[in-house]
Amino acid sequence: MLVILFFVVIGNIYAQTYYNGDGGKNITLAVLEPTGKNFTKDEQWILPLVQGTFNTNFNKYSAINIVDRQNLDKILTQQQESASGNYSESSYISIGKLSNARYILIGTITKTPSNSFMLEFSVSDVEAGKRVASFGPKPYAVSALENLSAIQEASADLLDQLGVKLTDAGKRSMTTVADDKQIQAETALSKGIIAQKSGTVVEAFAYYLQAVNYNPTSAEIVSRLDIVNADVTSSSMGKDIRNAIAWRKAWVERLNECDQFVAGYVKNTPLTTTLIYSADFKQGDIDWDKETIPISVDVCLTPYESWPVPITGVVNAVYEGFAGTGQAAAWKLDWPLKNASGGASQVIPSKEVKYNLVLDLLNDRGVVLGRQGVTFSSGWNIEFQDGKSVGVKIQTPQTVTYPSVDANKISETLAIRVASINGRIVNAASGDNVAVKAMTGDNYKKATAGTIVFPNFVWINSGTFIMGSPSNEPDRNVSEGPQHQVTVSGFYMGMYEVTQKEYQEIMGTNPSYFKGNNLPVENVSWYDTIEYCIKRSQKEGLTPAYTRNGNNVTWNRNADGYRLPTEAEWEYACRAGTTTAYNTGTIINNNSAWYGANSSGNTHPVGQKSANAWGLYDMNGNVWEWCWDWDWVGDYTSGSQIDPIGSVTGYGRALRGGCWLLNNLPLRSANRNREPPAYRASNLGFRLVRF
Repeated sequence: MLVILFFVVIGNIYAQTYYNGDGGKNITLAVLEPTGKNFTKDEQWILPLVQGTFNTNFNKYSAINIVDRQNLDKILTQQQESASGNYSESSYISIGKLSNARYILIGTITKTPSNSFMLEFSVSDVEAGKRVASFGPKPYAVSALENLSAIQEASADLLDQLGVKLTDAGKRSMTTVADDKQIQAETALSKGIIAQKSGTVVEAFAYYLQAVNYNPTSAEIVSRLDIVNADVTSSSMGKDIRNAIAWRKAWVERLNECDQFVAGYVKNTPLTTTLIYSADFKQGDIDWDKETIPISVDVCLTPYESWPVPITGVVNAVYEGFAGTGQAAAWKLDWPLKNASGGASQVIPSKEVKYNLVLDLLNDRGVVLGRQGVTFSSGWNIEFQDGKSVGVKIQTPQTVTYPSVDANKISETLAIRVASINGRIVNAASGDNVAVKAMTGDNYKKATAGTIVFPNFVWINSGTFIMGSPSNEPDRNVSEGPQHQVTVSGFYMGMYEVTQKEYQEIMGTNPSYFKGNNLPVENVSWYDTIEYCIKRSQKEGLTPAYTRNGNNVTWNRNADGYRLPTEAEWEYACRAGTTTAYNTGTIINNNSAWYGANSSGNTHPVGQKSANAWGLYDMNGNVWEWCWDWDWVGDYTSGSQIDPIGSVTGYGRALRGGCWLLNNLPLRSANRNREPPAYRASNLGFRLVRF
């Protein structure tokens, strides 16, 4: 493991805003890259990302002096001569003494079998040789690392233990999800560091180019870019006759590295830059009874040439360095890219790439009229023109249909907005946005309403499924039939049941019988969940989905706030495309649920069992989950339905999923339960959705 430290920063321009007192100005801290356990090679970049985020946070929210991680690289290089790189805490402290730091922050990030991450960090006093602050161990989903929210939480906790007291503005800023440009800059920098460590300077150069585009003021990014730029573009190779053969071999290696990088990147690139969508709208026939209308949109996707990693800049840099040697003809290494033997380039000329997009349909007031998913599949043409340019082929247009748009809310002009790309939620306010053609005329209109980036939610594509259970399914209840076809619109669903920590932060109380921050909140009534949805939506600046007047609750189906799933949404998401009794097959998989046979009589932290095929945890077992619907009156209807919301009244509200107390049969996907909305018990919890 390599260990790197951060910049020296004395003082802080945010002192007046984000912390009280001296902000720890007498502390000199070395922040080391955490150890990563069970990581794949492609996940190693997460480690310097975590380190870089700590650096940014400690610089911004305190006056602590941070030791430069680039300078410590030199120390660690010397240490490698006598150490394996698997440092103990005592050796970390020794390194801290070498860097003249009084305190040292170390950590471990362990990947679990369920592909979540366990985080643990501590700060040690170098002189005293003991810990003075610690965080975790605590589990997080991948998204909490990628959007930095887990590190924001750890940073705030460690700063508090080190005596740095944040102001209210600091607390609000620290708990806000990191700006998208900050995430992009830190991620690119981290991937560049990993590439630089492995010796692939071309790839490192590309990532540093990307990072500096997102954050041109970062001294570290600029410094690292300068170093690898000198390596990539050096034209001094080959001028010394005695070293001509060695320099030629060096350039063969560099050209091959560039070749492999471009080929690999074309194959695996995610599309995360700004897109342009031209959209031609078409309307269908009005449903006079429901007062809805289908709207179809022919969407054309055209990516900008500035890819997430600017390949053109990389190609040009290598080409200019190679041409600058003056030896290209003599060495017989033709351009564009060639392999070591002078044969044809291995760059893939056309590669199919798929992009899963979620598109919002908006009226001229920014109200979301519908949300649908669509997959684009297209080729990327890589064309070298004198070694200086890369061309991109335009994708084929596709039709996206919104089947049941409220006809009363359609405006003269409509717009399309991207909600997510390949599962990555788009934040329009940060510049990730789309241009669209209005429904009338050829003018282009910029969508301005941003989608809030929020962690731990999964986009569930719209689709059609068979709801209920067949008559021969074991333990089937008559209320589960007859089976019928249901179409569900797309929505976001929480990956986990709402935890006690999340509930406490919003409601100021924790009613649970089994206590633990990461345990699901339980002992909550249906009314309690409604209050939580309202208050959390208000806190995050969203339009509440619910209005409550005593025991009367109404649902605004156009609001973007948090809410409970309908029974149809819950079963559709739980099944995740399956038609069997459980989403694991005909029997419950012990690795995917806490129930009577393995729970030891209590709830367990969310996310410990494996997720279903759509990334949702604990859909079976742990706690029953409240749904919106009133309990059923008689059996299901046999006819097909679109977005059903259940009866308008009843005995109680619906519950789904089974719990820690019961055997496996209530965990079936179609199983239905109900309780009065004021009822509370230690096996009743909930999960959120939002539009």
